Amino acid sequence: MHWLVGRFETAARDAFAFLVEQGFTVVSEHDLSSPPSHVTVRFEDVPATVVETQLTTASDGSFAVTTFVRADEADHLLGPSTAEGDEWVGRELHDHAAHVRDVLVH
Repeated sequence: MHWLVGRFETAARDAFAFLVEQGFTVVSEHDLSSPPSHVTVRFEDVPATVVETQLTTASDGSFAVTTFVRADEADHLLGPSTAEGDEWVGRELHDHAAHVRDVLVH
């Protein structure tokens, strides 16, 4: 497994741990074959709610984090948020997770 996949999956599971605690299943996939490459982690509470967070890397090595939420038949898109390095990716994921929590409460 590529280091980027493992780090992003771990960071996403950490940031969105509240979803796992609520019984959401976790599915991850990645395509690192050529830029832009991506790592996607999806949290599902089928059929009502899906939260999908994705890390995209450009050919220049920059990162962007995007999170999509489908809840109560409404769609929400967070990002893309530019991130510089692992630490920034983690911060962006936690920021997106806080917004997802707000969306799911309302």
